[in-house]
Amino acid sequence: MLRYLRNTKGLTLPEVLITLVLVSIVSLAIYAFLFNGLHSYQKISAEAAFRDEADVVMTSFINTLYPIKENEITSRNFDSDKDTYLLTINKSTTIGFKNGNALLNGTALNGSSFDLAGSSIEETSSGNFQIRITIKDKTTDHAKPLTLISEIGLITEGADEP
Repeated sequence: MLRYLRNTKGLTLPEVLITLVLVSIVSLAIYAFLFNGLHSYQKISAEAAFRDEADVVMTSFINTLYPIKENEITSRNFDSDKDTYLLTINKSTTIGFKNGNALLNGTALNGSSFDLAGSSIEETSSGNFQIRITIKDKTTDHAKPLTLISEIGLITEGADEP
């Protein structure tokens, strides 16, 4: 052991090259690991933001629709060509999707960095509606779009009669 420590000749070129190659391989592996970890973190963060945004929109819609009766819906404007799905309740409250935004009384519920194009409200049967939220991030493509589907049944005439 002492023989190697007292060696004053230095390192040979092949020893230096082998050391550089080994250090490069280890550094490349560490870089790839850290880069993949960062990419996964960004993807998971984006998907969590999607889910939070979709939950806020869905909760707002269901809270608005839950207490109303079917006959209180005064207008149904479902036009897939214009990406418009709107319900008017008692001629005063408007709820639905238009041009990639979730609207409640003309106010967008979703943030500007989220696109809800492809979201819809459809009447599956009399008084039953399916709300489909398809959300994607406008600023990044780290995560796949998220689709959230919920159904709600409204109070129908005669449902409260004995």
